Amino acid sequence: MTQPNPQTHLQALTTALTQGRLLILWAATPWPPLTRLPANRAIAITQRQRQAPHLPPIAWPLSALPPLPILNLDPTNRLAAALRATGASPHLVRGRRDVRIAGRHNLLQLGGDLDTRRGLLLTWDDVVALRTEPDKAYLLRLAARACEGGALLAMAPGEGTAFQRTWETAIAPALGDTRAFGLGAGPWPPAIVPLRASPGDLLARLETVSPPPPERPINTQALRALLMAAFNDGELTDLCFDHFDPVYQEFTTGMTKSQKIQHILTHCARHLETEKLLILIQRRRPAQYAKFQDRLR
Repeated sequence: MTQPNPQTHLQALTTALTQGRLLILWAATPWPPLTRLPANRAIAITQRQRQAPHLPPIAWPLSALPPLPILNLDPTNRLAAALRATGASPHLVRGRRDVRIAGRHNLLQLGGDLDTRRGLLLTWDDVVALRTEPDKAYLLRLAARACEGGALLAMAPGEGTAFQRTWETAIAPALGDTRAFGLGAGPWPPAIVPLRASPGDLLARLETVSPPPPERPINTQALRALLMAAFNDGELTDLCFDHFDPVYQEFTTGMTKSQKIQHILTHCARHLETEKLLILIQRRRPAQYAKFQDRLR
């Protein structure tokens, strides 16, 4: 079968980006999964934590990468550090307690988080469980929604033979028939079309593409009214305990419901988490959210 030409590849990627349907897959993994679980899992994780600072930094020109969801197989903080070095503010999504935030690089931590020692893919059994373990399945659903009807760009700065098996075992079944392209050394599975462009050239081309227009700013008066109508005092406290711990820590005995709502709104505005708050409200109180939806923007 004849492969599409490079211009067709680029057109597919730019179209997906314009429509807000482009997913990045960071396919580089510093440690391939093991066949057997180490005798002492804790020691194995500690060894990787000690090795992580000595891994080479990411040298790709990520400053050209627009804010996009990134399905990340690297459990270290290298990708987040590389993005922060460009002035970006990446947001880590580790599981069901976290939601994507609009306008940010959302790192969907499919490979786990070495800093917290959670969700790591130490063995191939962990890879097989990706589609059934609740937090991992949640990340895969977020990834599938992000590129539905669009495209996926897998990026791998170095050799990564373990990626092929991970792709075929868990990622490809979750993403369905999404068009997939690979940038970097590979080797790539048959379903991923390798791109011949250099990372710098391709990312520079994507940088020139206009992303979807930003949504209108949130009407804070309507959001305040929605919170007042959707949650009682105790439910607001529970919401913050589950998802906004800094706000929860500010609550004091005798604080009114209105004061709590103001603390929530102030925190979300300062930390760019208003979109996260909206998603949580829609998830927990869909009927109330629907009543206020037209007034929120």
